[in-house]
Parts: sequence; structure tokens; C-alpha cells
Amino acid sequence: MKVKDSLHELIQSLSKSEKRYYKLYASRHVSTEDSTMLALFDYIAKQTHYDEAALFHDFKGKALLNQFSTIKKRLYDQILLSLHAFHANNSIENQLNRMLHQATLLFEKSLYDQCERQLRSAEKLALKHDLSLPLIAINKLKNRIVETRGYQSESNCLESLKLSTDTALSRERLLVDLWYVKSNLFRLLQRSGAAQTETDHQTIEQLLGQLPSAEFIHGFASVESTYLYNHIFAAYHFAKNEWNQSLAYTELVINHLTTNTAFLNQHPNTLISALTNACYLAEQLGQYNNSHTYLKQLKELAQQQTPDATEDLLIKLFSSRYSIELNLLTMSGQFKEAQQLSKEVLAGIDRFHDKITAQRKVFLLQQLAVTAFGCGNFHGALQHINAILNDNKSDDQEPLTASAHLLNVVVHCELNNLDHLPYAVKQAKQALKTIGRYGTAEQLLLQGFLKVPKTHLLDIPELFSDLVKQLTNLQPANQLQSTYNFDFITWLEAKILQQPFAKKLNDKYRFMTST
Repeated sequence: MKVKDSLHELIQSLSKSEKRYYKLYASRHVSTEDSTMLALFDYIAKQTHYDEAALFHDFKGKALLNQFSTIKKRLYDQILLSLHAFHANNSIENQLNRMLHQATLLFEKSLYDQCERQLRSAEKLALKHDLSLPLIAINKLKNRIVETRGYQSESNCLESLKLSTDTALSRERLLVDLWYVKSNLFRLLQRSGAAQTETDHQTIEQLLGQLPSAEFIHGFASVESTYLYNHIFAAYHFAKNEWNQSLAYTELVINHLTTNTAFLNQHPNTLISALTNACYLAEQLGQYNNSHTYLKQLKELAQQQTPDATEDLLIKLFSSRYSIELNLLTMSGQFKEAQQLSKEVLAGIDRFHDKITAQRKVFLLQQLAVTAFGCGNFHGALQHINAILNDNKSDDQEPLTASAHLLNVVVHCELNNLDHLPYAVKQAKQALKTIGRYGTAEQLLLQGFLKVPKTHLLDIPELFSDLVKQLTNLQPANQLQSTYNFDFITWLEAKILQQPFAKKLNDKYRFMTST
């Protein structure tokens, strides 16, 4: 991002309430410079895209242009100060920071009794919300009071203070270790999906070997550490394709979060992620009723958000809700229903633009491609696929990009682009090899597509029948579907029987939900 765009981006990120508060905050300082900054604030707030040339033209002759860089920097800093004041009590951490700052000011004025009262209030709040780091800072200031008073405290008070600090440090150390394991595990999963190689498995086992026992966690860990512990094991079993165990740990996370509402209120993103994962896992296990239940909870969370909800939370809700809903609809053949969501999804992608991660954007575009494909709009499907493959921010080593390459092959087959099909197969093969996913199922599938241009139209059903038999003999048979979010086998069966893909998928879905 260019530096000159920073102020514009900050102002555009403000909610209506934050903008209103900034103006009140700035108006407290009546001066020529502040009124100039307010004029600049209002002007930039109206710019959809930052245009400095237009700004200089419209402010020609104004004094602010003589010190434009300085005033711009001061405006940026003033907005941050107003945000700090506006959100001072929005989180427990902010409240504790304010209380600690106030206690420090009282200490520096030698008002030690008042300082201690403030620290006791802060300590109660930190303990109530299971926060170790603020306790360390509180105890540090308590030590300074003991020192200032000439170490007159009783020895048991000193022991208690040391024990409290030692416990807080240990719990914070545990939290740091869990974040380290979680971050490395998810980094690996985002690059490789479910672990495919022996090296992947060894890396994951080594990471999990760093964790303490479940008994230790349940007896000592904070609310956040317990959440991370279960979250890590849900991801661990996902990496091993152990869907049942992964769902069991994910449900532990959901129960833990909904029980500890104080933590959840401060970290709503955690429940969004857990519900999203539960939806996906239940779907993979054929537990469609459970999947719809979790999706309903996800939608209810979205409806509960106020206009001042953080953009980060809104992005998470948008991408999670629509990725799951589209996936449920496309996997059950309800393509027309999925098509009705397409405008909302594209509008969301456009709204959040670069702020939505490349991975989330690619997944949504792939689901839109599958939706268009299922509706028979193959050229529309190609547009979404090309948007993925031509995006310089999408990583060729991402499993989702490989999925787009595979879907690209299927679309060209439907369009009867026989001259282009071998090239599409070659691209898909290269993408799969890059991420270490060119396994038996992928080889069979792509080799089958390579035979299509050389096979007479009347012999295609036989070619596809042989391919279906080979793919269904593999264990697990649904590996292709779960890995690439497209039911290749059902599509092949639909082509063999000359049935609409949507009908074949819907029949399969109704059969699975009735058994």
C-alpha cells in the first residue's frame, strides 16, 4: 500500500458513529489548524478512491497545501486518538490498560492507598476474565509499592504476590506455546490441505508432541488456552482425514465458547470459525441436518451484528456464511437456489476487495463457478475460474487453485473444447504435482479426460463408465469430492445416463439424507 493512501483508507474504514465522534473530538480544540483538518477529513471521507490531484485542485489557494504532509500526518494521528477514546471501554483489555495507567498516575503522585484500591479493582476484573498478562503488570506495580514502603509487608503477602506472578507467567507461557503450535499447524494446512505426504504427517506429529496432556489443560489452562487446545486437535484430526474426531473436537470448541460468554463477547470470530468448520465437517460426514443447524446458527450470528460491528468481523461472517451456504447448495444439486446468492456474494467480494484474504476469495469464486456450471452456464463458470487463475494474488501452490484447474478441465469437456482440453489437463497436472497431490485418483481422472478427444462420441459413456468403476474402487471413494469440493463421480454418472447434473446430485442427496 502506498503511504499517501493510508489516511484515505483509515477514514473510509470508520463507521458513522466513529466519524461523528471524531468530529466531536476535534471540535473541542477550536483553532484554524483543527478546522482545516476537519475540512480535509470531510473531503477525503467523500472520496471513493483517493485522488490527490483533485484534492489539490479543489483546495487551491488554501493554507493547508503549504503544510499538506504535516497536516495530513496530524489528522491521521488525531483520528487514531479519537478511536482510542471512542473504544476505550469496548474490550476488557482496554479497560484494564486504562485502570493500570490510572493506578500508575496515582503511584507517581505518592497516593499509594488509592493506587492499591485501583489495583485491587483491576485485579478482580483480570481474574474474572481469566487474563494473565494484565495480572503480571498489576503485580509489577504492587512490587513497586512494597519497595516504596520499605518492604514492610508481611512475608506471606510477598509469597502470595510471587505465587500469583509465577502462575500468571506460566499460564501466559502456555498460551504462547499453544499459539505457536496452532499457527504452524494452520500454516501447513493452508498450504497443503489435509496432509498428504509422510513429511507432513511427521511435522504435524512433532508439533502435537509439544503440547501438554489434556488433564493438565483442564486443570490449569485459561479459557483461551482451552479453546486453542481443542481447536488444535480439531485441525490435527482434520489433517489426518479423521472427520468424526475432528467434528467431536470442533463441537467441544463450540460448547466451550458458548459457555464462556465473557470470552466469546470479546472474541466473536472464534465462534464463527468453529461453526464454519462444524458445517463443513458435518457435511463431509453426510450429517446434513447437523450441517444446516450450524449454518442456521451462523446466519443468526450475522443478524445479531450492529452497524458498528468491526469490518474484520463482518468479513469473517460474510466469507464463512456464504462459503458454507453455497457449498451445501451446490453439493446437493440446488444450483438455482445457489444462483440467487451470486449477486450478494459478488457484491461482498467487491465491497471488501483486498481486505478479504486471497484464500477466502478463491473459495467463493470457485463455488460461484460450480453454481454457474450446475445451471448450465459453462461460459459463466469459465469467467469465475479465469478470475481465480489470472489473479496474481492467488498462489499456484494453494490446493484451491489446483481445484480451479480441475474444474477448468470439466468445463472445457462440457463445452466440447477438444482442442483445448489436453492443454487444460496439462495445466491441472502441473498444479497438482506442485502441491504434491497428483495421486491415483487425480491420475485416473486426468488420464480419462485425455482420452476424450480421441474417443468417438458414442463410446464416451463406456469411457466414463470405466472411469467411474476405477474411481469408486479407491478408498475412500469420496476423496475427490471432499478434497476439491466438486462431485466428479456424480458428474460422470450424469453424463453416462444423459441426465442433468443437478438432478443426479439432488437424487443422491435425498437418498443420503433418507438413510
